[in-house]
Amino acid sequence: MRKSKIYLRLSKILGFSLIELIFVLLIISVFTYFAVPNFSSIVRSYESSQIIRKLQRSFEIARTEAITNKKHVVVCPLNSNNSCVNQWSSGWRVFIDDNNDKSLDIGETLLLNYGKLPDSSYISISGFGSSSRYISFTPTGNSLTNATVTYCPSYNDANLIRSIILNKQGRSRLGLDTNDDGTIDEARCN
Repeated sequence: MRKSKIYLRLSKILGFSLIELIFVLLIISVFTYFAVPNFSSIVRSYESSQIIRKLQRSFEIARTEAITNKKHVVVCPLNSNNSCVNQWSSGWRVFIDDNNDKSLDIGETLLLNYGKLPDSSYISISGFGSSSRYISFTPTGNSLTNATVTYCPSYNDANLIRSIILNKQGRSRLGLDTNDDGTIDEARCN
């Protein structure tokens, strides 16, 4: 008889009521309601940063390979004929361009291959002496162009636009937000 009374007391102490369960679920749903929109903006910001860093890394690798191999190296999107085109949203390639014709010919080495950008996102290139079809590095590592390369995400959010500034010596840097307004100063999308 005593064992059953102790068991009943423990079961009442260890359990919880339906009202307590509903209250806990209500608190969790309120936190989720406020956290999910912020989390998606963090994911989008991370995605934009990763894409522009991959492109900057492509420029760095291309410059290093040009100096190391003493050959022209090109970063560009390629069409079905392996010629450079202005379709950066389809991805880009880094290759050694032995004859400097801005196309990947038989016998030339493909160094990197980056896939398609997220839907409706694009990359634009602007600047003095720049071509929107490609970025080329000479055997000395120079790019022969001052350019701003901008990643424009599909979200229409100026805070997610990222850019790379490339100088004629072939060095690149990420665009900066010098006035702390949340947008990159050099980055502009049409």
